[in-house]
Amino acid sequence: MTPSTPRPSRVVKVVSETAPWLAVEEIGPLPEPGEGQVHVEMLLAAVHPANILQIRGQYGDQPALPYVPGFEGVGRVAACGPGVTRVQPGQMVLPLVQGTWADDMILSEKALMPVAEGTDPAQAALFKANPATALVMLTRMTSLEPGDAVIFNAANSSVGQNLIGICRALGLKSFAQVRSASAAEAIQGLNPDVLIIGDEIPAEATGAKLALDAIGGAATERLGGSLTEGGIVVTYGLLSGEAPRLAAKDVVFRGVTLRGFWLAQEFGRMAPADVRAIFAQLSDWLAKGVIGSRIAQILPLERAAELPDLHDAARDGKILLSTRHYC
Repeated sequence: MTPSTPRPSRVVKVVSETAPWLAVEEIGPLPEPGEGQVHVEMLLAAVHPANILQIRGQYGDQPALPYVPGFEGVGRVAACGPGVTRVQPGQMVLPLVQGTWADDMILSEKALMPVAEGTDPAQAALFKANPATALVMLTRMTSLEPGDAVIFNAANSSVGQNLIGICRALGLKSFAQVRSASAAEAIQGLNPDVLIIGDEIPAEATGAKLALDAIGGAATERLGGSLTEGGIVVTYGLLSGEAPRLAAKDVVFRGVTLRGFWLAQEFGRMAPADVRAIFAQLSDWLAKGVIGSRIAQILPLERAAELPDLHDAARDGKILLSTRHYC
């Protein structure tokens, strides 16, 4: 067993149901990892809209207070307990658990996914949620063949950026919608097949079999109206704060359907081998530059209490939390 250096560690905790929600607490040195356990020094942790919704008590899964938020990030193995064989000290890993907004974690080796050396830690920290959401929605919501079209809004978001790259890798046409010219500039280099600027969907972006909606409300309805007969709209976000809806004529006369998507629930329905296959594919694509996300800001862990306000502000890319181990 490789010994770790005992020193205090910090975690971010959700401590209240109203603002101020968050506090950074020092928890003292972590114990040495036991049988089958690994001490992971976290480097970066991702901040997603789902995290902010959960902090505010508006998410589908609400832990009891206090709790450590975060379900995605990247770290390095600091020490391994007896019986650990899958990872070794110095290796970069992804924790497949909740509670990643922390300096250090003691985890079962079964809860860790190795990351290829040379991978950008910032991209690795965003590897699990957004690219996986894009791939699972494209491959498990309906049957698509190469040449079929997919339309999606919020195309400048992290999921949207990954959708463009994955559509190309799968031979699908991407109809990418953004709200403004500035948002369009952010993704023009990704070269979607059709770039839609504004709320209205032009004729050249109609006829898709699948629509992916991150906004809700009228935006969902517009996507549904653009689909081919029998198409499906999948809502995976509610950026507008409004419930998704479809026009009656599209539901009754054209057979368009609407369903929701939550990655954690979808993974729960899948065989472990299928989940591993998804991450293996994504790992290969990450190395080849097929997927990736813009980083707007890397914020030190001690400033985590600012996150709800920062997340509400206009920004160009994702926010990451850095720990004392990141340099």
